[in-house]
Amino acid sequence: MEQKEKKKRVRPTLTQMRQLEKELEIAREACRQQLLVINNQDEQTNELKRKNRTLEMSDQLLKEEIERLRDRNGNLLARMAKKTEQIFLLKNRKFWARVFNRNNDEEAYEE
Repeated sequence: MEQKEKKKRVRPTLTQMRQLEKELEIAREACRQQLLVINNQDEQTNELKRKNRTLEMSDQLLKEEIERLRDRNGNLLARMAKKTEQIFLLKNRKFWARVFNRNNDEEAYEE
């Protein structure tokens, strides 16, 4: 009875084999294409990471340069205000102070 229940093994025809081989080749080609896409994406990712690292280093160097320039030129605003005030005082001197080229400070000492 057990022998009757066993199914006979079916052998595929030549046409079926060729069809399966074509499907297998199509699947392999799709797999190759996916691998190429993945490799290209990996290369692009690595290139973008390198560019990002370069930009971050450049950004850091620019920040350091900005800090250096701020430290170097920190008192320029105060010096500019002082010089502007001196120019204002020179322009607004009295007539005789201009004639004798005296500053208002000198006049204050004389009076």
